[in-house]
Amino acid sequence: MALDLTLLPSEETPLGRALVGFWRWWIEGLRKALPRRGETARADTLRILLEGDHLRLVTGDGVEQAWNGEAGALSPDFVAALRDARRNRALVVELAADLALIKTLHLPVLGRDELDAAIGYQLTSATPFPPDQLLSGQQVARRDGKGMGVVLVAVPKRFAQPLLQALADAGVGVPERLVVSGYEGVNLLPRDGAMNVGARRIGWRLPLLVLLGLLLMASMVVPVWKKRAQLIKLETELVVVKKRAEPLLKRKDRAMKLQKSLSELARPSGRMPTELGIIERLSALLPDTDWLIEMRFTKGRIQLRGEAAHAVDVLERLQNAAEFTDARFLSPVSKNRRTGRENFHIEIRAVAS
Repeated sequence: MALDLTLLPSEETPLGRALVGFWRWWIEGLRKALPRRGETARADTLRILLEGDHLRLVTGDGVEQAWNGEAGALSPDFVAALRDARRNRALVVELAADLALIKTLHLPVLGRDELDAAIGYQLTSATPFPPDQLLSGQQVARRDGKGMGVVLVAVPKRFAQPLLQALADAGVGVPERLVVSGYEGVNLLPRDGAMNVGARRIGWRLPLLVLLGLLLMASMVVPVWKKRAQLIKLETELVVVKKRAEPLLKRKDRAMKLQKSLSELARPSGRMPTELGIIERLSALLPDTDWLIEMRFTKGRIQLRGEAAHAVDVLERLQNAAEFTDARFLSPVSKNRRTGRENFHIEIRAVAS
């Protein structure tokens, strides 16, 4: 089945002109979203540096002009030098770093579209200016399993618009890039702009049908995108809240530990016997024929080394004593061949009174 494209409105009608304008706007959006062939093929650029109160053409001659940052005109000498040096080179306007706001944002790992949405949300809180008064861009500086670091570059429009207007008034046109010194990879120019000459030659009737199909598909995908954008917004807010709440959580942990310590101090507890009291009690328990050679106290446990006629009798006495608990041999009983007595190594635990 063939399509009769003549059924579409002519460009001479108001509807046709409106459709052509919409198509050119859509084509320009696609062109801005994709890497420009000229940017990859033409590495040679001509830069205009705005630094302090003067403009400088970054060439061998280094032509300069005073600039007060307000609406003004370029001098004839500067324009002549610019046109002479430009030829077929890409024009780049570079602003000094002190005119820009640079901030590194820490975000979850996001895709390109999701990153744009998150940056748009952060722009209000990250800068002291309303978003409509800024020219901004971003560059991913770090991406790992923990998240990503994004460098946000923003310049108030009042610093750049007078110069861009002066270039347009001088017949130079809009530069291909607007960057900040040290962040040349971030283009601050907005993506929407005038349609280039090459795009005007494109026939619009057949691509418009393709566009209508894309719009139909978008009507099904947009609700999902909206939900995803809301999720990204909530995740970004959660990162900010967690960062702000971290000191409060640390204080809460310290307060809980102090409260636990106070509760333990207030809880009634028995008094542990002193080492001297333990020695006196052991002396009373063991007969004079049993000898203690070594006694060691370690965190409430008591280790006893000595000799007795029968080591088992010593263990039984300690097990039956109310002042001690957990009596046990730590090593096998051995016999002293010289004295005929048994060597023992016993561990016990004192009971609080």
